[in-house]
Amino acid sequence: MSRSRPTPDAPPAKRSAGSLTGWTVLSAIVPGVGLLRAGRTRAGLIILAIFTIPLLAVLVLGLANRRALIAAAVDPETLRVATVLISV
Repeated sequence: MSRSRPTPDAPPAKRSAGSLTGWTVLSAIVPGVGLLRAGRTRAGLIILAIFTIPLLAVLVLGLANRRALIAAAVDPETLRVATVLISV
């Protein structure tokens, strides 16, 4: 079943303030969710993947070698590199 886009003449769907606030907060925590809710599926999935894949990689590496992850988490050089990569 395909979802059709609303026509420009159609009135916007009514949403409660609580619903909008909840989606805004969720989108701040998990980037891309707001785009998915707004119907921008492709952009939402791309941003969600960019956010999720590194987290999953750290989780897998942490489960495989916890000591190395802890050592990297307190190493100043590793933290500098991570800061630069996150800010780019």
